[in-house]
Amino acid sequence: MENDTLRFENHLVYDRSCLMQINRRSMFRSRTELYLWLGTVIGMLALTLIPGAAAGRPLLNDSNRFDFIIVLVLGALFLVLYFGVPALYTSTQLKRQQANGMGDYEIWLRFYDDRVDVRNSATHEEGHFDYASIKKCTESEDYYLMQDSARRLLVVRKAGFTKGSPADFQRFMAQKASGAKIQWKAA
Repeated sequence: MENDTLRFENHLVYDRSCLMQINRRSMFRSRTELYLWLGTVIGMLALTLIPGAAAGRPLLNDSNRFDFIIVLVLGALFLVLYFGVPALYTSTQLKRQQANGMGDYEIWLRFYDDRVDVRNSATHEEGHFDYASIKKCTESEDYYLMQDSARRLLVVRKAGFTKGSPADFQRFMAQKASGAKIQWKAA
């Protein structure tokens, strides 16, 4: 390899907690989208109930009962999308891993100036990512998530750095993956 100066090293375990955060994060492309969806449901609920209350009618009357039911269904759909679908998908992934004899497994990531080396402890496979191929960088509560042009996901645990720090990592990735859409929280 061209440049073997190790800049960052990261260790993570793919377990239920990790998969839940990844799957929940992928349901909404950004926090803004999540808040817009939730705000729309709350706004629709308010628009359904407030006019009747302002006119001195009961909150639920014959003219707005159907609208109220629709808003409740949309609210329930939001809850199912945000909590239910990622949990179901995570359970399916974990069952598939266990069926393949993998269970929870460890990933070691090493970030060099010109590439990222990835080692999977379960399969003993090694791979490489080129920084130029990274198209999107985002984060969840505990992980940085990076997707490349082949739609492969690179997951970095924030508390898993054995070399380097999360703040330095954000700056490093902003420089190396300069063509990517980066949505980091303030470091």
